[in-house]
Amino acid sequence: LELPVSTVPLLRTPLHMSYLQALGATSPSVADGYLRFGLRLLRARGVPPSFLLHPTDLLDARDAPRLAFFPGMARRWTDKLEQLRGAVASLAAGFDVIPLGEAARRIGDADLPVRTPGGTVRRGGAWRAVRRSGPT
Repeated sequence: LELPVSTVPLLRTPLHMSYLQALGATSPSVADGYLRFGLRLLRARGVPPSFLLHPTDLLDARDAPRLAFFPGMARRWTDKLEQLRGAVASLAAGFDVIPLGEAARRIGDADLPVRTPGGTVRRGGAWRAVRRSGPT
């Protein structure tokens, strides 16, 4: 099961905490507006967000000096935590905030097609081969 990280619809720019942290280093209000804009577009399209967190989203250069080259590592972890709390509040205002395992279970329980590079499709528990269009 692959759960891709959300991008802002139409813009196709990342919508995850590391990106917000990088924006927040320059302007926290721009980062907050970007998140709210992206979430509005996702909601308008009926797409739930898949919001990624990295360890560096809550660490600073003092915590992990060898990771100081990552964007946002010059920011204090307390500032990052404050921004993360705001992002989670924005997410929770319009979507269910659930752990990855629960998201995977919900998707696994849904009647969605599953495709493989060989053209196999499973729907509702039954596997069948599907002819691929174009050259093989």
